[in-house]
Amino acid sequence: MLASNPVSALRRPPLALRRGPQLRPARQPAGDNARLIRGLYEAWQRSGDIAESTCITPDIEVHEGSGRLRAVTRGRAGLERAMQSFVDLFDDPGVEVEECAEIGDEVVARVNFYGRVNTSGAVRNLRTFHLWTVRDGKVLSCRISSPVG
Repeated sequence: MLASNPVSALRRPPLALRRGPQLRPARQPAGDNARLIRGLYEAWQRSGDIAESTCITPDIEVHEGSGRLRAVTRGRAGLERAMQSFVDLFDDPGVEVEECAEIGDEVVARVNFYGRVNTSGAVRNLRTFHLWTVRDGKVLSCRISSPVG
């Protein structure tokens, strides 16, 4: 389960000071797909589990990494393992969607996992991009980039 800790908010720099690529979504309200994906992260922050969500197809395809380190898994258990791998790095972990842009059936989310690193105790932010494919209100796939910055 992801803890919600007011101290965690102090660890994250303000949006204006964060580095990394900036998504520039169209100047229109977020669509249904972007709201759905944001809702998944919010549910994950509260409970630590999204794999059993009714909007995720049982045969979801999860792509992680790149090059020789690329892995593809299928099913809700694969999604849960992929997401848990980030959380397991931290004590008192948290997740924040920094930006979310919808492009057709796809939603790009810049996500920040944060907390105190288990092995060293250092406070860290681990940013990554997730590309979700959503069709008819159902999540079909998630591509997880290697961490950036």
